[in-house]
Amino acid sequence: MQSILDEREFANWFDAFFDDPGETICFYSEIPEVSDLEDGKLAHLFGLALTRAWMLRALRSHFAGADRSITAVSDELFEKARQQLVAADFMSTHWLITYAILAEEAKTVTP
Repeated sequence: MQSILDEREFANWFDAFFDDPGETICFYSEIPEVSDLEDGKLAHLFGLALTRAWMLRALRSHFAGADRSITAVSDELFEKARQQLVAADFMSTHWLITYAILAEEAKTVTP
């Protein structure tokens, strides 16, 4: 939505869609646990952590007054998956770098 709406329209949509920013941050900050690092299906949870980090970083300016907590949460999510970016198991590593790059790029964009 942020890509297709102008800034004002997006802000209005965002406020209506996420009526409780604190609850939203709490939900998206849950760090998924992966019990088997070599299970290709469970490895998708690392992608979920990186995607959440990316989205929180990209949207942080819209969470009024929560920038510091969003930064901490997104960094935690990123770190959870970071070790898998260079792990030996192809099932976990071959696609995660895409989401890691998106999360890192969103981190450097000034809100």
